[in-house]
Amino acid sequence: KEASYLDHLIIDALIAEETRPRIVEFETGLLIILRSVNLNKGSEPEDMVSLRIWIDNCRIITIQRRDMKSVYTFAKNLDSGKVIKNSGEFLYNLLYESLSDTASFIYGISDALDYLEAKVTSTHDMKFRERIIQIRGQSAVFKRYLLPQREVIKKLQTVEQKWITDWARRHFQENYDNITRMIEESQEACERSQILHDELSNALSEKLNRS
Repeated sequence: KEASYLDHLIIDALIAEETRPRIVEFETGLLIILRSVNLNKGSEPEDMVSLRIWIDNCRIITIQRRDMKSVYTFAKNLDSGKVIKNSGEFLYNLLYESLSDTASFIYGISDALDYLEAKVTSTHDMKFRERIIQIRGQSAVFKRYLLPQREVIKKLQTVEQKWITDWARRHFQENYDNITRMIEESQEACERSQILHDELSNALSEKLNRS
């Protein structure tokens, strides 16, 4: 009722059950779908939560079916006096908070793999197998959602909207660089966890052969 001025296609996308990261440019603004790590209590981090955004020169609508921590962090920053001059600055800062939450978890996976590599190579204990499989699955999911989200950020640097200033385009490049590093970390985590899984499988095979 409050957003009857929007095209029905935009409204349908904002309230859709399932979404993937994407961006659609309209004459009056942008429809953007983002994903971030799920930090809700009792949830799996890789079950990434979505944020649906309509943004134009003078209006921003965000919708979430499940809580996204970065939204509340950003809102708290605004309440504390952070100055946002226009829609482009708003979008950059929202992206920054969303990517920061996801990055913290992804880089934590790398630290966990460092620990597992040391343990597996020294003990070949099969109790680590479940954790390795979990990390491999998490990394694959993150990569699947981050790749299209990187394309969203890339397009933000070229769309023709008067509220996307040169300042915003430069800072969207920062967002792009950050998400590229996260994708590379996710890919590396997939490869490292596969190597560790193979190491355990080979050790088990050798043990069975000896038996």
